[in-house]
Amino acid sequence: MRLKGLFAAVFVSLALVNTIPASAQEKAVDPAKKQHIEKLLAITKASQLGGDMISQLVGAFRQSNPDVPADFWQDFQNKHSGDEFTQMLVKIYDEHLSDKEITDITAFYESPTGQKFIASLPDIMQSSAEAGQRWGRGLGQELVNELQAKGYMKDKSTGSTSNP
Repeated sequence: MRLKGLFAAVFVSLALVNTIPASAQEKAVDPAKKQHIEKLLAITKASQLGGDMISQLVGAFRQSNPDVPADFWQDFQNKHSGDEFTQMLVKIYDEHLSDKEITDITAFYESPTGQKFIASLPDIMQSSAEAGQRWGRGLGQELVNELQAKGYMKDKSTGSTSNP
């Protein structure tokens, strides 16, 4: 369950930072291709992300606004369905992938290997995020050390710069 939160947080962040290009908003998706995309989104569980994002968003706001009545939060969740986000994803997939590519990808995800990948992906994402954090911390410390050694940055512990 912790990974659903991670996925939701990532997708909420992406949704807030990025917008769908106007061309994707205006163009109607071929009905057969739309059905293929929706099948792919269901198989990969991406169609659940919208509902997960709404729950995560409401949960975060609810925690920071404890005086708001519970029925407000429930009413807000009832007004929005995860399908709104799924339909946004349909347009994005339509813009970037052909119908043949969608059906080929779906065939992979329906295979035993594809199912294994789907089942393993949350753990892979979690491990990758942790590895990225460790790597970033190490790079950041190396950068600070080099900046200090060359005198471009003060050492916060001593308040002085190192000059070669």
